[in-house]
Amino acid sequence: MAKKIRLKKIAVCDNWQLTSQNGYECGGYKQEDAPLVEWDVNPPTIVFEYIKGKGMPSQQTSRLIFPELDLWNDAPYKKFVYKTRVTYNLGASNWLNVSTKEKIFREGGNSGKINPRQADVLLDVTGLAGLSAGRYSASIIYEAYGIDDRGGEHYIEPSSVSVTVKLEVKQGQASPSDLVTDKTDLVLTYNKATKTLSGDTRLEVRTTEPITFNITPDWESFYPFSLDILKETDKSVIQISKSAYSDTTPVDSTYEFHAEIKAGGKKKTIIILFKTISGEVVKDFDFSPRIFEDTLIKGVDSAKTFTADIVNPNNLEIRVSLKPSFIETAVIEGGKLKITTVKPESLAVGAYSGEILLSAGTIEKSFSVRLKIAESLKSDFRGEAYYFALDKNKIKMSQNNPFSSYVKMKLEMFFKGYQQEYQEVQEYEYLYFKNEVEIFPGEEIQDFFARCRELYPLNDVGHQYSFALVNITITEHNADDEQLSEYQIKNVFFVPGRRPKCFPLFTNHPMRRTYPESVIRISADAISEKAEFVPLMNIYQGGKPAFEKKNEVRSHNFIRKLFTGKENEIITAGEIKYIPFPEVENPIHIFFETENLVFEWFSAHDKYRMISEFEHYFDAENKLKYGSKRKKSLTINTGWILREEIALIDDLLGSNLCFIMIGNLRLKAVAVGKKNEMYDTSEYLYQMDLEFNVIETM
Repeated sequence: MAKKIRLKKIAVCDNWQLTSQNGYECGGYKQEDAPLVEWDVNPPTIVFEYIKGKGMPSQQTSRLIFPELDLWNDAPYKKFVYKTRVTYNLGASNWLNVSTKEKIFREGGNSGKINPRQADVLLDVTGLAGLSAGRYSASIIYEAYGIDDRGGEHYIEPSSVSVTVKLEVKQGQASPSDLVTDKTDLVLTYNKATKTLSGDTRLEVRTTEPITFNITPDWESFYPFSLDILKETDKSVIQISKSAYSDTTPVDSTYEFHAEIKAGGKKKTIIILFKTISGEVVKDFDFSPRIFEDTLIKGVDSAKTFTADIVNPNNLEIRVSLKPSFIETAVIEGGKLKITTVKPESLAVGAYSGEILLSAGTIEKSFSVRLKIAESLKSDFRGEAYYFALDKNKIKMSQNNPFSSYVKMKLEMFFKGYQQEYQEVQEYEYLYFKNEVEIFPGEEIQDFFARCRELYPLNDVGHQYSFALVNITITEHNADDEQLSEYQIKNVFFVPGRRPKCFPLFTNHPMRRTYPESVIRISADAISEKAEFVPLMNIYQGGKPAFEKKNEVRSHNFIRKLFTGKENEIITAGEIKYIPFPEVENPIHIFFETENLVFEWFSAHDKYRMISEFEHYFDAENKLKYGSKRKKSLTINTGWILREEIALIDDLLGSNLCFIMIGNLRLKAVAVGKKNEMYDTSEYLYQMDLEFNVIETM
């Protein structure tokens, strides 16, 4: 079973206003559900190689994306912290050190950051002196903990992704001129809180000759440790201890030293890795997220507002000390920092970056704001509450960078409808033609909408599907596949198909003939004004739809005869006209799927024929029967219809799915007729047989 998609609230514009420059800016927002950013790591696999005597492997970095648990609609807590758990899969343990520069994780005396968004996780191998040659493996799992109002922590979940770290230790080639030592590398850790030095504090040198050593780079400026040489019968022992100056070393720093040891014409270089850590707790404040970035398109976007949550357990007086010129305002209100950019029209095309500095007494913290102003990208996705996927709304990208070879489009899509809920991420590549690329995102999005496939919606009314929420990312790349630029169009809503001719109703057929028992199925979005239907609702005696404004498409069934006082009159609502026809005893109700992925309706005459065809399976001599396969076909006569309904029959024949009601019989079927033979100018009334293959019956 697919994991349930976790949702958060986002602000989306529901009041686009035209600006004096013929652009659009938002005059009001509303809250909508969107998927959380979830766990992610990159890269998922890290490989170290260590050759004994050749120096420590270089530090490597893994980018970790934290889930937005604090924004989750069902979050049990508002604050979350994270820890690491390392599992060693092969061979020795405790050779991997996991850390971050900004003390993101809660461990080792650090309280950890509240609600972080991402971290560059630093990976170091340590304690390698005792490892024999071979292959080793470890897995890093991250764990989330909720923090209650009293500061207690509660385990929430492990990360859905992990980092695999592989280490290969190789035996170095010794030469006759090498000194023999019991270790090739030393790793030392100094804890400033406990004032203790731990790790490889002893090195044996197999020689009876006097030894000398030289340490590089220059280390005497802060002299982190002391070296004492003890002579024994067949060896010398170098004993390492903390120096009086260890406490002056920077907190959470790592230093690498090369100790060249000489004795009796032989020499050897030992790597010393010296780390300092601190478990001290100081008065502090924090905020999340720590980086803000976005792309604003001239003539499309208005000023952008970012919001950061400030964590201030010590009630410090925090103020904004510095902001870049492209930030209009940066204010702290109610425990939140709100940053608003200037309008993109006032900035030249290009990239802007700067630091916002927050201070509380002597404590200062800064974070980056990155803003891109784009003009080479022109988008039709502006000013509308939502877009029909198959309408010709496009994005045009001009080739302004001479090194740009092609364009990529990434679609991050969230769909919800017909009892389904899922995400899709797709990427597409486009080559320039005459220095331009034209992209029609809706054509790609159309393929992923939720479709009704169950035999239940014949009498089902109300919510059919929500507007698809799509984030569009356009990137330029050179011939080496390196990214040159990035543009984002966020929170665009789509519905399937083309804009219907009778919009806001999702139908292309305004004139219908109806029987008293006809089931009229009306589909529409839940946000457009439908004033023309108010008089009809006032005279309808059946169940009435609730017109609650939401970003979704709804369907409602109406019985023709329940419009009081209109039994023998034409019912009119805007372009729609329902023409009364003489009653038939048991009209057949056909619902067929349209490209808008709602169900259109048609009332047929009560004449039909259902045939069961059997295919039998025998042995080679046709004496023993193994089984049979039955195929049901259905033929329904349309009855006399209007000329204006002939095009509706075309749509019915071209539909992918039909639901049919014949009395108490419910059928799931597909239309298989190949011809619509009613286009005949010599006739005034029209009828034909409709042919179906029956898929399911209930």
